Amino acid sequence: MPKEYEKNMLEKVIDSCKYVMENAKYVTINYKGLDKFITTIDCKDLKYWLSNNPYNILDLGIEKVINFLLLFEAIDYSFWGNPKWTIVTEDGEKDGSDALLYSMLKYVREKSLDELYNINYEELKLMLKGNVEIPLIKERYETIDQIRKIIKEKMNGNFYKYVYSIHSDIELFEVIINNFPSYKDEREYCGKTIYFFKLAQLLTSDILHLREQMENIKVDYSHLARMFRL
Repeated sequence: MPKEYEKNMLEKVIDSCKYVMENAKYVTINYKGLDKFITTIDCKDLKYWLSNNPYNILDLGIEKVINFLLLFEAIDYSFWGNPKWTIVTEDGEKDGSDALLYSMLKYVREKSLDELYNINYEELKLMLKGNVEIPLIKERYETIDQIRKIIKEKMNGNFYKYVYSIHSDIELFEVIINNFPSYKDEREYCGKTIYFFKLAQLLTSDILHLREQMENIKVDYSHLARMFRL
C-alpha cells in the first residue's frame, strides 16, 4: 500500500472495531458459536425494510423521504426503560424504533415535514406521548434543533438537494459525519479512537438504496457491503 494512501472513514471503522476485538479484556467473541448461528439464518426472503414497512413511507416521495430519514435516524436510539416507552395505535401497541417511526410519520402526514423540522420541545413531547416519557427526550430535541440549524445554514434548507450528486457510500458517509455531530459516534478505548458511526452507516445505506430503487440510478454501496461481510 503506497504511503500516500489514506484510508476512508468506513475503513477506519473496520480497523477500530478490529482493535477492540483484539484488545478487549472482559468480552470475547465465540467464533465457533457465531459460525454455527450464521448457518441457521435464512436470507432467501429478506426484504429491504423501507420497501416492506407497514406505514407506506415511500408515498412521501424521494425528496421528502430522505429529508425525513435524516431526522428520524438521528434520534432512533435508546428505548430502554422499565416500563418500556410504548404508544397505542389503531393497530395495537408499538414500542421502540417502530413506535418512533409511526409517531413521526403520523405527525408529518397531519402537518408537514417542515413543521417536523421546526418542532418545539413541548410539541415533540406531545408527538411522542406514550405510557411513559421516551428516554432522552431533551437530547433528542437538541439533536433535531442542531440538524435544523445545520440544514438551514449550510445546505440551503434541503439535505436531499445537498447530496443529490453523490452516488458513492464513501462520499455520502463522510458528508453525514462531517456535517452532523449527532451522527459522529466515536469514543476513546485504550488510548485509541474507536469509530462506531452505526446511525451514519444506516442512513448512508438507506439513502443509496432508495435512490437506486426510486430514481433508477447507479449507486455504489460496495464499501458498506464489505463491512457487513466481515
